[in-house]
Amino acid sequence: MKHRVRGFTLIELLVVIAIVGILVGLLLPAVQAVRESARRMKCQNNLKQFGLALHSYHDTHNQFPSAYLRSNHAFWSAAILPYVEQNNVYQTLDFNLPASWRMIGNPNAIALQTRFDLFQCPSASNRQGNDDFLVDRVPSNYIACGSGLITREAGPDPGPQKLMYHQDIDGFIFDQSRTRIRDMKDGTTQTIAVSEAVNLPEIHDVDYWGLGSSVDHWPIGSPSFGSNEVSEVMGSTGVPINVSLDRTTERSIDERELCFSSRHRGGVQAVLVDGHVKFFAETIDPQIWSALGTRNNGEVIPDSL
Repeated sequence: MKHRVRGFTLIELLVVIAIVGILVGLLLPAVQAVRESARRMKCQNNLKQFGLALHSYHDTHNQFPSAYLRSNHAFWSAAILPYVEQNNVYQTLDFNLPASWRMIGNPNAIALQTRFDLFQCPSASNRQGNDDFLVDRVPSNYIACGSGLITREAGPDPGPQKLMYHQDIDGFIFDQSRTRIRDMKDGTTQTIAVSEAVNLPEIHDVDYWGLGSSVDHWPIGSPSFGSNEVSEVMGSTGVPINVSLDRTTERSIDERELCFSSRHRGGVQAVLVDGHVKFFAETIDPQIWSALGTRNNGEVIPDSL
């Protein structure tokens, strides 16, 4: 007696394919979520390293580094290199000649063209960029908090109100700053030191000086540096989270440049002056977000934040 071997019918095959497709469709978002969780943890670790390095610098020099130095175009991120296992790079830098940042083949220029993982959030996609003086410059996804109140970095002096390029503004560090832990009178647990910023060079407009500006951020130093470029290294919580990513609202280029932003869904991570890292939702109350950027304004921040 012959046994007939039964195969799949077309309908059964289509059902199996549909089930497999549904399972794959359910699995892929889960895989993406796991990957983003890993990227977010890596970013969190970068911020923790910044916190530790800033405290090590403070222990050594009895102050935090300045946000930047106009005399040599060096940034706070250059000052902490010896404390993030990059002392070999730090020792090659020339801090006496600002023009050395733009000399092709010079150690300063090479440092600007070197991709350091510490300055890169894995969730962001940074492309090396060119400026007027240097090709293949590597962006950064982390900027220091210079203010909780200011929303402009450029333009004529508005009088008693300060702009981001002024000295002695209200944030953690700023132009030529020499802030110490004791200066954080609002509390080191309630003052932001460093947070995230997405590079969006395709967003450009005319600033308050009438000069063309783009949303870009860089580490270590700069071939050229002026009062309309401090957003390369500093941001302000006076600007809401992620407004640089919002194309539907009318925001000045200054606000977009100074805003803290990230590719993590719904907010940004930041390291506070005491060294702990926290995620802040973009739905945070604007007044509370602003208060987190000032060091001694006396605002009251809820413990439940």
